[in-house]
Amino acid sequence: MLYGDVINKLYLESNDTNDESFSYILKGLTDQYNFKSMTYKKNKLDIKSVECILKLISRHVPQNLDELRIVNCAISTKAMTLLLDNLPGTNLRKLSLVKVGIKGALFDNVLKLIHGSRNVIELDISWNRISSVELR
Repeated sequence: MLYGDVINKLYLESNDTNDESFSYILKGLTDQYNFKSMTYKKNKLDIKSVECILKLISRHVPQNLDELRIVNCAISTKAMTLLLDNLPGTNLRKLSLVKVGIKGALFDNVLKLIHGSRNVIELDISWNRISSVELR
């Protein structure tokens, strides 16, 4: 077994991880060719981490990240915009952005993702503040 075939799933919850440390972890995962699923819960992330996540998602099939779950994390609007703007056209299949502060203009980015992605088969945006005005 090759070293790059060991990790296929990562679950980090309540690790008090910040953007710097999470991006460091993600950079180490780029050598894992079978890395397919990541859940990041109750932590922090920002631009550095999002850039690393996008690199994992953008890898060529079959080495791309298939499933991304970000749950109840502190994330800046700028980082969330960067993530959402770069997801259409990728091979990401499952996306959960639960309780991450999607509201207002960010919801427009979610709509663009829905319309622009042919590969996403599962989308969970529960526990965000999406009003009926934004749904029109």
